[in-house]
Amino acid sequence: MAPTKAATGDAPPDGARGGVVSGDDAAPKKQPAASPVWLRYGSLGLLVAQDTALVVLLRYSRSRPDVAPYKASCAVATMECVKLLTCFGVVFWSCGCRPAAFRWTLRREVLRPREVAKLAVPALLYLVQNNLLYFALTKLRATPYKVVYNLKILTGALFSATLLKQTLGVRRWAALLALFAGVVIVQTAPHEATAGSSSASSSASSSSGR
Repeated sequence: MAPTKAATGDAPPDGARGGVVSGDDAAPKKQPAASPVWLRYGSLGLLVAQDTALVVLLRYSRSRPDVAPYKASCAVATMECVKLLTCFGVVFWSCGCRPAAFRWTLRREVLRPREVAKLAVPALLYLVQNNLLYFALTKLRATPYKVVYNLKILTGALFSATLLKQTLGVRRWAALLALFAGVVIVQTAPHEATAGSSSASSSASSSSGR
């Protein structure tokens, strides 16, 4: 007689049933209902506002002349610690705020050496990216930085098409080209303004000399 899951100790505690289920235990589930339109567009607007506010506030905090600049590494470490604590809080809440279910979920879903080793490479790259973000915002203005930073969408699409063999529609390629054109316009406009002001100042100085 085959032992049951309760006998083998693999049964999750109460409150941990909401985790990922695989194999024969996976019961057929109904497709979740579509989210309301206001929720989808509201979430999109909040993400755009958060992303923009992050860049503006970082630039402001790095360019204040009356305050000594903080270390970027300390800011990145603090940011990642806050993210980790927030994720733990969400997992604890999803387990019904029960410590036993929380520990079981961590052992079953999070503390997996092979998966952690796979995620170590992108985590290292993400760490380097965040440090470079602080360095770039120390040297650049917020507007050109943000516009050029969005070129990652174009490069991501190119790598998806070349490496992953994914097919992008005409509308998506048109949107990516429009993004690239916007980056070029934003980058060339300051140079043209600088050239115009310098030529105007040189002509004024020559006329005054005459």
